[in-house]
Amino acid sequence: MLFIEIKDGKYFFRIPDTLLGRDILVVNRILKSGVQLRKPEDGGGYAMDIISEKVIRFEKGPRGKIFLKQISYLEPPGDSLNTMHQSILQSNTQAIVMAFDNKEQTSQHSVLIEVSDLIKGDNDLLFFGEKEKRGYRLGSFQPDKSFVDTVQSFSENVEIKAAKTYSRIPSTALVYPPPPVEASFATVELNSSWILLPKIPMKPRMADDRIGYYTADCIDYSINPYGVKKVRMITRWRLEPKPEDISRYLNGELVEPKKPIVFYIDPTTPAKWAPYIMKGINAWQKAFEKAGFKNAIYALKAPQNDASWSIADAKHSAMIWVPSAMANGSGFHVHDPRSGEIIESHANLDHNITSILQKWYTIQAGAIDPRARKPVFDDELMGKLIAYVSSHEVGHALGFPHNYLASSTVQVEKLRDKTWVEAHGHTPSIMDYARFNYVAQPEDGITEPGILPRIGAYDEWAVEWGYRWFPENTKEQPVLNKLVLERTNQNITLRHSPENGPDDPRNLNIDLGDDAMLAGRYGIKNLKRILPNLLDWTYEEGQNFEKTKEMYLQLLDQFGAYTSFARANIGGTYYNQLTADQQGAAVEFVPKAIQKRAMAFLQQELFSTPEWLMNHKLFDKIGESGLEAIGKQQSLELGRILSTNTLNTLLKFEANDGQNAYTLNEMLTELQTGLFSEVKLMQPISMPRRDLQKLFVEKMQVLIAPQKSTYGQSNPLTLDISSEIKSQLKALHTIIATALPNIRDAQTQKHLSDLKERLK
Repeated sequence: MLFIEIKDGKYFFRIPDTLLGRDILVVNRILKSGVQLRKPEDGGGYAMDIISEKVIRFEKGPRGKIFLKQISYLEPPGDSLNTMHQSILQSNTQAIVMAFDNKEQTSQHSVLIEVSDLIKGDNDLLFFGEKEKRGYRLGSFQPDKSFVDTVQSFSENVEIKAAKTYSRIPSTALVYPPPPVEASFATVELNSSWILLPKIPMKPRMADDRIGYYTADCIDYSINPYGVKKVRMITRWRLEPKPEDISRYLNGELVEPKKPIVFYIDPTTPAKWAPYIMKGINAWQKAFEKAGFKNAIYALKAPQNDASWSIADAKHSAMIWVPSAMANGSGFHVHDPRSGEIIESHANLDHNITSILQKWYTIQAGAIDPRARKPVFDDELMGKLIAYVSSHEVGHALGFPHNYLASSTVQVEKLRDKTWVEAHGHTPSIMDYARFNYVAQPEDGITEPGILPRIGAYDEWAVEWGYRWFPENTKEQPVLNKLVLERTNQNITLRHSPENGPDDPRNLNIDLGDDAMLAGRYGIKNLKRILPNLLDWTYEEGQNFEKTKEMYLQLLDQFGAYTSFARANIGGTYYNQLTADQQGAAVEFVPKAIQKRAMAFLQQELFSTPEWLMNHKLFDKIGESGLEAIGKQQSLELGRILSTNTLNTLLKFEANDGQNAYTLNEMLTELQTGLFSEVKLMQPISMPRRDLQKLFVEKMQVLIAPQKSTYGQSNPLTLDISSEIKSQLKALHTIIATALPNIRDAQTQKHLSDLKERLK
C-alpha cells in the first residue's frame, strides 16, 4: 500500500502518488491489556476490543506540504451535477489533523514524510481519544515507558503495533464487581490497521424497515425537493459472482463468490469448543444459497506458524474467545461509510457465556430434556449451545440486528407439535432472543431440533434480500420492493420489526409464540416441574448451595418474564412495518379480548400469590423464600399497568373506537376487583395480598397527587385518568367500609381499617 523506511530510529512513509486522495479506513484495537484496564460497568478492556475507527486521506497541500485529513461522510456532497454540490462542499471542510514536509521533493511519483511523532506519540488517530481515555481511566501519556513494536505494510493495508503507557485516574464509579486494585500506570499494547478502501465504492443498497439490517447513515440534500433526507444504506459484505460465473448466477445456478466471508477462530479458544464455534459459523452457508452463493461463508482455524499473520489485522475477521467474567457475546463489524460495505468483523464470546447458557437451558428446557438435569453439562450439549450463540453473533457480523418479532409469528400450539417444530424450529430467526422451547411439555416428546434455535426462514429471507447480486445497471429498489410484497404478504414469519422501535407486545426478547398468556401457562407448568428438582439437579459432592441459589434466581427471572409478556398486552399497540402500496393498518391497538385475557392471566398467576414459588426445602439451603421476588414482580407489573403511558393508550383506544375498546374504566374495575376479591367474600387476607393491596392504593393515589409539570409528558390530573381513579378509589372505600363490620380475622381488620383511613 505504501513503503515504510526506518532510519536512525525515525519512521518514514513513502506514499505513491496513486495513494494520495484515496480514502483509508483506520481501525484501532487493543492487542494486549492488563486487568487494571478492565471496565466492570460494560465488560470492556480486553484484547481485540475495538477502540475507534475513522476515515483518513493524504493530500498535497500548498508549499510542498502533505496533509493528513480526517474525512466525514455524514453529509457527502454527492454528484457534482447536483445543485447543492458546491454549497455542501463549502460547509463541509474536512479537518487537517496533521501536516508533514515532503522530505524528497525530487521524486515524481511519490512523497516521503516522517511519521515518527504520529507513531511514537499519543494521538486519537491511532490510539486513544479523550473520550476513550476517560472510559478506561487513563491519564497522561508516558513516552519513556512506551515503544513501537512493528510497522508493516501490505498490498492493501498497514499494521502498526505499539505499547503505550499512561498514568491512572482513580475510579469513582460505584460498580459491581468493584474495579481491580489500582496501579500507578497502565500499559496497553495497541494495533492500528489502515485499510485502503475501494477506489469505487460498492453500490449501496437502501434500507427497508421491513427487513432488518444495520445501516450506514448520511444526510442527502438533493433527493427530497422540499427538504433533506436521511439516507440509510444497509451494512453488508461485498458478495459478487466471479466474472466468468455471472451468466450461470443470473440463470439461477449456485456459484462461489469472488471473495467469500472467512472467520478465523481465535487460537486461544478452548480446543473442545472450537469445532462447535466453526459449526455455528458454517451454519449460515445454507442461508446464502438463497442469495445464489455456495460456500459464501466459512470458518478456519488461525494459522499457527505464520509470523506475518495477526488476528488483530483488519484484513481478517475472527471469532474471539474473551477471558471475561461477563456472560455475553457480541458481533461488531467495521464498514465503509460511503457504501455500507462490511470490511471486517471481530465477533466475541465471553468465557462465562457457558454459565448463563447452562442456567437458561436448565430452566427453559429442564422439564423436557434429561441432559439439562445435572450440575455440569456434557461437552456435546454445551458445545451445541455455544454453536447457537456463535450463529447469533455472526448474524450481527453479517449486518443483521435482532428481530424480536420473529418468535411471535409462530402459533403456540405449533411449539408442541413434534413433527412441525422439529422441522421448522421454534422461531423463524436466530436473531430473535427466543433461546429455548419452554412451551413444549414432557408428553410432547420433542427432541433437540425442536428445542434449540437455528437459522430459520426469516434469516434466509433477509440474506436473500440483502445479498442477492444484481448487474450494475439494475434499478434495485423496484425489484426488491416487489420481492418484499410477494414474500411478506404471503408469509408472516418473514416479517421484521425494528429492535429499538415503539413498544409492541409482539416485539419482545426471550418470548415465544403468538399468545403470551397460553405460552406463559405452559412455561409455568414446566417451572412447577423443575422447581422441586433443583436441589438434586445442582448437587455436587463437597460443594455448597451457591449453584442451587443461582438456578432458583434464574427460575424466578423466567417466571417474571412470563408475567411481563402478558402484561405488555394491556394498553398495548401493534406497529406493523408497511409501505403505502400494502394493505392493512400500520398501527393497531391490541384487541380488547386479548387485553382482558392478559388481565385474567396476571390475576391468576401473579397477583394471587404464586405460593408454589416459595419452596421451604430450598429456603433451608439457600435462604431465599421467593416472597421478596414475588413482591418485586407484583410491584413492577402493577406499576407498568398503572403507568401514565398505559393509561393514556387506553384513553386513546376508547376515543378512537369506543365500542371495541378495553376502556380505562373496564381495566381499572377488573384490576381492582381481582386485587380485592377477598373483601367482597369477607375472607381473611394473607400477608402478601395485604402488601399488594396497599401497593395498589399507593400507586393510584400517586397518580392523583399534585405533580410538577414535565415538558413532553402528560399530567394525569389534566386528563380523564384523574377522574376515573378518584371514582375507583371512592368505590373501593365503600366496599371496604361495607365489609369491615363482618371481618373476623384480626390482621385483615387492621389492614382494611388502615386502607379505609387512607381512602378518606
